[in-house]
Amino acid sequence: MKLTKGVISKEEAAVLAPDYVLHRDILNGKGEFPREFYKLSDKVLEACNGLKRGQEVVTCCDGTWVRAKVVSVKRSWMNEDGPVVRVGNGEWTWRVDGNEYAWPIRKG
Repeated sequence: MKLTKGVISKEEAAVLAPDYVLHRDILNGKGEFPREFYKLSDKVLEACNGLKRGQEVVTCCDGTWVRAKVVSVKRSWMNEDGPVVRVGNGEWTWRVDGNEYAWPIRKG
């Protein structure tokens, strides 16, 4: 999928979601994960599991940084590690739980 709407630079994503960008950088790197990675992973997972429908987020989809909105959050006993979260940018929707995750953009 080729995203064109809501695409932002990595620098803009780092301003909006610094912990998330650092987490993605470490995840995409080579070698062992530093100890800080696991603390960041907990923060990112907690943020993604707390998302609500309509909330603005930053996510990384196939290496493209995107500003999107949460379009659905479904909680089910079949998905034991958290809710099924879908985001959209006005042209596509995709799942972010369990893989690329998303970080809420705080207003104000």
